[in-house]
Amino acid sequence: MDIGCSSGHRTNNLAKRTQSHVYGLDPSAKAIKYANKTFGFNKESTYALSFLVGTADDLPFQDGFFDFVYFSFCLYTVDRESLSTIVIESNRVLKKHGKLAILDFDSIAESCNPNKHNETLTTYKAPYDNLFIALGYQSVAKLSLKEDGNLGFEKDNDKRVAVTLLYKP
Repeated sequence: MDIGCSSGHRTNNLAKRTQSHVYGLDPSAKAIKYANKTFGFNKESTYALSFLVGTADDLPFQDGFFDFVYFSFCLYTVDRESLSTIVIESNRVLKKHGKLAILDFDSIAESCNPNKHNETLTTYKAPYDNLFIALGYQSVAKLSLKEDGNLGFEKDNDKRVAVTLLYKP
């Protein structure tokens, strides 16, 4: 499950690499329409893609449906009132012994700032992996990325990004 899949590029890559059925979820109907048009009807039979309009606080899947849940750079946009529901929902749909990955800003403390692309929106940076660790998840690995997506540690906390892999015992 790719939560915050946007136009589906990462979802498609994930499906190809894992040779499995991957679901992409995003609140933007425009992004999902593009993803379905571009990737939804792949000709390869070794993997499958399904794209859905929706939000992570109300996942339309049964308990323990997924082996892997991936947050694609979206938690920083979530209003704080929905965050605990999103953690509970993603935990609900992830199987026991499943893995969860978070690609997002890598902040050591919580901060709240206007979004640099749209000042009417708010950006929330926080150590999101700690929300899952509090539920008993175990940290497997953390990879720091520069703002451009290349490997490396960014000194500027406002630009620091990481992908974190967690295990659900």
